[in-house]
Amino acid sequence: LAAPYSTDTESSTCMEFGQAVLEDAEGRTFITLEELEQTETDPVAACEAGMLTHLIDDHSELVPLLLRLVRPHPDRGMVRAVPLAMDRYGVTLRL
Repeated sequence: LAAPYSTDTESSTCMEFGQAVLEDAEGRTFITLEELEQTETDPVAACEAGMLTHLIDDHSELVPLLLRLVRPHPDRGMVRAVPLAMDRYGVTLRL
C-alpha cells in the first residue's frame, strides 16, 4: 500500500472487505459487508469535508460553544478542541 501506483506493474494487490467496526461510547459493533451495503448513505457524507473546513476556517469561534454539549464535561486542563467528523447526528470533536 505504501508503494506508488503504477500501471506497468506485473503484480497487483487486492483488498477484500470482510467487516466494519463501529465504535462509540457504548462499545463496539461489528457489521458485515452485506449489512453495510443495505444501509442508506449519510446525507452529509458528500459535503462533510467542506463543512468541516468552513467551520474551522470561518467560524472557529463557535467550536468552544460546541463544548457545552459534550458529556461528560471536558477537564478544565483541556488545551484544544478540533472538529474531526460530521454526520447526520452531529459533530465529533477531538479533545
